[in-house]
Amino acid sequence: MPAIPVHARIETHINDDEVKALAKLTEYLVRGFYEPGQSLFLTAAAGDAVVSGHMLTAACAVHAAAMRTLRERNLTL
Repeated sequence: MPAIPVHARIETHINDDEVKALAKLTEYLVRGFYEPGQSLFLTAAAGDAVVSGHMLTAACAVHAAAMRTLRERNLTL
């Protein structure tokens, strides 16, 4: 775990429009992992399933932090 949580970094360094865009992007990436015919992480990982799993975990963490930031700023997608 990083010394400064992902949420704190997003909250501090990203403006409202960027947080909305980040939340949409990470939602797309995570959703794409589970939809048939799309293997965005597997493609990016050059077929390495372990690395693909780490990518999914990281994307989920960033998405959760972005969504928390949206809630705290009273923003919607």
